Amino acid sequence: MKAPVSIGAVRKLIKEMQSSARDAKPLAVGGARELATVLARELTRGGDASAVRIGDPEGASVYVHIATGDDEADLTRARRARVPVVAVASGDGPLPFVLETDVVRIHGGEALPVDEILAAVAARLG
Repeated sequence: MKAPVSIGAVRKLIKEMQSSARDAKPLAVGGARELATVLARELTRGGDASAVRIGDPEGASVYVHIATGDDEADLTRARRARVPVVAVASGDGPLPFVLETDVVRIHGGEALPVDEILAAVAARLG
């Protein structure tokens, strides 16, 4: 299935976010700690590392949550902070406070689909 936004456009969006990181809110990544670290490194490759942070969604432009099975507290914090959420999850179950259209589904043993996550972030930010 073709993504609604070209990957080049999404990468350009991330680069613009990185170049204006001083004025813009960063993207926050949380949930599964090890995978969050990997995703943050992939998102900032060749750009400004301050455009993406790991942890609390408060003050972020968008919160990318990598589901762990015990997600309600993190997702509640994002909702209370009024931060849009994109989730990365395995399985078919719903996540609290996350629209199904904002969930990137993965299967066990597969690499993080960075391009799909970027497309979901771009779609969520409009």
